[in-house]
Amino acid sequence: MRMNASLWIWQQPDWPHFTWQTEQLAPLLRACVHAQARLLGMLSAVGSDTEVQSSLDAMLQNIVTSSAIEG
Repeated sequence: MRMNASLWIWQQPDWPHFTWQTEQLAPLLRACVHAQARLLGMLSAVGSDTEVQSSLDAMLQNIVTSSAIEG
């Protein structure tokens, strides 16, 4: 099934009973987890530097939001 890109996921006609193609989704999820792990590693390396921590938190949130938007 192809989702209409102009609708939010909860606006899809088959929500919440939708399907996906695991073989296409799995590599994207692995890349997201890898990016998250790298960011968390950077975060632990900087220690208690609040400004750097805030910046990394913002980057992580941008990655998660971008992934959600792009499906």
